[in-house]
Amino acid sequence: MDYKSNIILKEEVNTSFIVEGTYSSLLKNSDYRIFIEKTYKETHVSRIKRAKDTLKDFN
Repeated sequence: MDYKSNIILKEEVNTSFIVEGTYSSLLKNSDYRIFIEKTYKETHVSRIKRAKDTLKDFN
């Protein structure tokens, strides 16, 4: 959108996605599969920062 000229511009963009999670390796059209060998406790801090897990007393 060009607000100054008041016109809508169109641009095509090739997109890529990074999908994570337990079942992401089951995706049929993925180009790469990466397995990260870490435990639940080793990834705890980063999951909290990314709001991947809700904070509960047992976390």
